[in-house]
Amino acid sequence: MTTEFTCTSDFGKPAPDIHWFINNGRNETSGNIDITRSSSVVTTTMNLNSDDLNVTNSSSAITQNITTSTLTFTPSHLYQNMRLFCTGNNGGHSVTSKAEPMLNILCENSLFFK
Repeated sequence: MTTEFTCTSDFGKPAPDIHWFINNGRNETSGNIDITRSSSVVTTTMNLNSDDLNVTNSSSAITQNITTSTLTFTPSHLYQNMRLFCTGNNGGHSVTSKAEPMLNILCENSLFFK
């Protein structure tokens, strides 16, 4: 069964690259498995100017980007009790999502007889 997760960035310029990870709980960085390329990910960026943001600025118009990444993910029993999260980076420090749901994978048991 596939499941969708969405990660949305705050305003940023340039638009951030968003990556999806599963943490296997070993430690903070080496336990992270990048699943961005092995899953279906659709990323869209919306450009907003100062009029869209209801911001008054006496200088030139402000343009900001909001980036949304949607992960379509087919979990495996191997990911049981691991945490899913996304990160965004637009050239500075990476920002990690505040929500990190724990994966609870329910699988059917299969028995094979010969």
